[in-house]
Amino acid sequence: TVLIHAGTYEEHVPVRATGDAQAPITFRAAPGEKVWLDGSGQKRPCAIRLAYKSHVRLDGLYLRASSYQNAAEVGAIQVIGGAHNAVSRCFYDGRAKTYMPYFIQGSETSNLLVENCVIINGWNGSAFSHCADLTIRHCVYYNCLIQSLHFYNNADARVTLSHNIFCDNI
Repeated sequence: TVLIHAGTYEEHVPVRATGDAQAPITFRAAPGEKVWLDGSGQKRPCAIRLAYKSHVRLDGLYLRASSYQNAAEVGAIQVIGGAHNAVSRCFYDGRAKTYMPYFIQGSETSNLLVENCVIINGWNGSAFSHCADLTIRHCVYYNCLIQSLHFYNNADARVTLSHNIFCDNI
């Protein structure tokens, strides 16, 4: 477990290791502390990238991503390939003067869990392509200006939405 202490970090974090079922790699805000990952004024590809990694958990992070590159194509959190990853208790502040990246952009991954997250004022909420056994539960998508969720899956790639709130979306 990596405990991240309070502060604002203008970083691009490509996770380079994979955990396992008994010992997932966890990036978590230290108890009682607010950790901002901020793309404002920077040209970074995304805040966190999980490329072909498994058993990685992101927990309790705040994201503000107004200047990540290719904003319309990627997510502040990018999950590509791998399996059994989770994003929980994260807050995404999408208020900006330009297009914002998705909160999460996932592709070709399986068993991705997104839970207890709040996404406000983004141009788009989250996008998932070929993500088998995706679960989104207990999340709030508020005022997503274009759309809240994109799913591009095959018919046999199950998506479970449970106890989410979608409001004031255009």
